[in-house]
Amino acid sequence: MNIFYRFCKLYKRQSNYLFHGRKIFLKLFFGVILLISFFLSNKILNSRIRVLNIVAHPNDSLLFMMPDIYSYLKKNFQVTTIFLTSGDAGQKVNYWKNREKGIMAVYSNMVNEKNIWEEEKLKIDNIIISVFYLKNDRKVKLIFLRLPDGSFNGEGYKNNNFQSLKKLWFKDINQIKTIDNANSYSLSELINIIRFLIEKEKPKIINILDYSNYKYTGDHSDHYISSYLTIESIKKTKNNFRIYSYLSNYSLSKNPNLTKKETEVKSKLITLYLKYDILAKKGFNLYSVHLNRQYKSKLNLKSKKLPPLYVGENKLLNENNHSPVILKGVSTQFFGYHYYDFETFKKIYNIFKEKDINLIGVFVNLEDTPKKINYLDWLINQTEKDNIYVYLTPTIDGNIKNPLIYVKGFPDFMCYLSKRYKNKYHILYGVWSEPHFIEWNQYLKLVEESIIKIRKYQPKAAVLITGIDWGSNFKNINDLKRFKNIILNFHYYPASDARDLNNYLNLNPEIIFPWENFINDFPIIVGEFGGVWKKDFSSNEDLYYISLALENINKYQLSYTFYTIDHYSSETEKGLSLIDHKNLSISKKGNLLIEDIKKFPPSKL
Repeated sequence: MNIFYRFCKLYKRQSNYLFHGRKIFLKLFFGVILLISFFLSNKILNSRIRVLNIVAHPNDSLLFMMPDIYSYLKKNFQVTTIFLTSGDAGQKVNYWKNREKGIMAVYSNMVNEKNIWEEEKLKIDNIIISVFYLKNDRKVKLIFLRLPDGSFNGEGYKNNNFQSLKKLWFKDINQIKTIDNANSYSLSELINIIRFLIEKEKPKIINILDYSNYKYTGDHSDHYISSYLTIESIKKTKNNFRIYSYLSNYSLSKNPNLTKKETEVKSKLITLYLKYDILAKKGFNLYSVHLNRQYKSKLNLKSKKLPPLYVGENKLLNENNHSPVILKGVSTQFFGYHYYDFETFKKIYNIFKEKDINLIGVFVNLEDTPKKINYLDWLINQTEKDNIYVYLTPTIDGNIKNPLIYVKGFPDFMCYLSKRYKNKYHILYGVWSEPHFIEWNQYLKLVEESIIKIRKYQPKAAVLITGIDWGSNFKNINDLKRFKNIILNFHYYPASDARDLNNYLNLNPEIIFPWENFINDFPIIVGEFGGVWKKDFSSNEDLYYISLALENINKYQLSYTFYTIDHYSSETEKGLSLIDHKNLSISKKGNLLIEDIKKFPPSKL
């Protein structure tokens, strides 16, 4: 019995060991399965995360977006990079082709695959684009649009007919042709192609280059223009993305911020790329300074506020996307010398608002405007909601004695208005609507004082400078170049009545408008441009001259305001208004505005 009992006890003990052993084994087995499942599921989930990089040159994602792109690829994200230009630097074909090969070698190295790529031709309408997939890892994709390198300052290169993205963006050229002669794009076509590629890729993350270089931070023109193009393209999509902007050359002003390991990875990739890029290899120091830096910021494009305007490239630009802005609208003396019912003014404003104007010129004065300041508050608030800009500029009764004494109050008055509207950024400010009986040097002092006063409360305000001699003459344009963010404003009526205008037209078969001499110096808003100024407003001669002025304004893509929406009852001033106040119908003169806006619409904002 004792032997049997001991045998049973031993068997039970062994069974317990086996049971516990199986239990441990099962735990280990299922643990390994869970780890493998987690790894595979994580890899599958990550492979669904799409990242789209849009840069200017073949080396930009390497210099400015590393190590982030390297990290995305190691996490098994799908990564597509679009290169807008070839980065040809004015060199021959082999150079830009080798740059493409160099960046292909970099991307294949990052995923430890052979540097073997398959090319597909993507057809979009009449456009054919080269798309390259890594043969053994099709989650890695490179798209080359092969537009010409625009050079650092955007002048372009001789062998590409001096084309550049910058010139296309600022509408100095109408088309840009790829260096392989495969495609040609207008600005809108290029934006739509980028939009198409964004929607096709369906990314969760979009990475672009520095978006704020309008402050002239010493960057390559292709870098920041590529960002402007991408932002405009994104706005045309319906998807939501996380958007990151990477500092490019300006990152050199920042301290190194990468770890030693990240720097080593980046250095290895740059060394690989330099085997293919002869010019870059010669100037390696330009690359080495980027080894230990990467700076990015998240962008939010959901703001619908009317953006401030600023002056750059001799154009009026939108601070949100840095694109050229053309303003077209009407002007009024309601807040100055004209007296009629405010409800009528509001009705007239709404009529022209519906005609797609985006600017209203408001002439103000020292006596009447303070009495109507609540009305002006309404207009400032309403125009902000309606996406319409306003310019406020002081005016003077043409018959007033001693105008120089009167206008001494203008700077303080404009300071008062800029303070009152210091939180409104859709306002442009003026110095004097039609300077007269004043010498150029005297006027410059008034300009300087006004700018200082206005910018006390509106430091970024764009200021309108009107020519002397009633708005048409700038004695020395170089005197104005020390003032930042200014716009030239012209008022021009060449004749007093229809007979004088006929004589003027007969003597000047090829009219040269006063603003034509200054289109390369500053942005221009033509404030008034009738043919006559004393009588015969809206006569056939007057309307003909106005149509010639409009043709010239559109030729140079200038901005303007039509004068005026106010009510005139005297016989000599009949026909001056754009609208009949009795029945609120558009006048013949007003119809010229409506037709022009339909044919040549102002900027959508």
